[in-house]
Amino acid sequence: MVQKVDYELVLDIQLGSGYTTCAKFNPEGSLIAVSFANGTIQILDQEGHRVKELKGHTLGVSDLSWSEDGRYLASASDDTTVKIWSIESFKCVKTLVGHTYHVNCVKFNHKGNLLISGSSDEAIRVWDINNSKCLKTLCAHSDPISAVDLSWDGTIIVSASYDGLIRLFDTQSGQCLKTLIYDGGDVSYPVSYVRFSPNGKYILASTLDGAVRLWDYMDNKVVKTFFAHKQGIGEVSKIEMGKYNCNTDFFIDEKDPSRIIVVSGSDFGSVFLWDVKSRKLLSLLQASEGSPILHVQVNNGKLLTLSRVGECKVYQL
Repeated sequence: MVQKVDYELVLDIQLGSGYTTCAKFNPEGSLIAVSFANGTIQILDQEGHRVKELKGHTLGVSDLSWSEDGRYLASASDDTTVKIWSIESFKCVKTLVGHTYHVNCVKFNHKGNLLISGSSDEAIRVWDINNSKCLKTLCAHSDPISAVDLSWDGTIIVSASYDGLIRLFDTQSGQCLKTLIYDGGDVSYPVSYVRFSPNGKYILASTLDGAVRLWDYMDNKVVKTFFAHKQGIGEVSKIEMGKYNCNTDFFIDEKDPSRIIVVSGSDFGSVFLWDVKSRKLLSLLQASEGSPILHVQVNNGKLLTLSRVGECKVYQL
């Protein structure tokens, strides 16, 4: 039986401005950007006070990405555009136009000169930020793209889609390098989220069957599987997921860098923390009383969680 663990809650914000969609720390951890289904973005300080509200999108914002230097914030919207915001002026400095349907995900490369976006138009676009130019359009999937990520050196793009596939592309050439599909002897569940591991050797993928899988993408195989469970009475019982895209993150223990933990949100308001090596469910954090946890992020030993109804919380791990 896994007990609910109460980490120190250092920030508890009730945003109360309609449905929220994404929350991201800036690289320094001094600001939090939160996006909303009404198309706005709020910038909060470390104490949860609103610094600025960014307005410009005409439909909901689905995803956010900070540049590595923290000077810019990219936003992906259902209005088919990607906007780049200056955090110095809190103004939109660029609008990237090209997608033909909802833009679901964005990711800056580490240099900050390229941006990757994925859309419900089933395409990935590679943008030159300096020139606001689309360098490449990758016809990547046969269903909406739910998530994109970049390897640390920016040479490989990974994408997830509701078609059940994970694909890897060479950033420079646009060539598809690999296609990963989990064969569980049944249907292929939609892939809702992907990200590279800190060492770049693995891909962590969430699927709408409630599973989080760690892929060795060079060998085309799943090496670890973590299942989201709902706490039962006297036991932990598996439940079926499938409605919301709940993301994941890695936490590396500073006291023991060899200890790596996978953190995942869930449809029912819980956050799960698994030990990567043992696959043991270490702790269960109830971050909401039932609203889906759409985003989790670990930054400098702090865990940021965001529920669909605007409960934004920060815990000290």
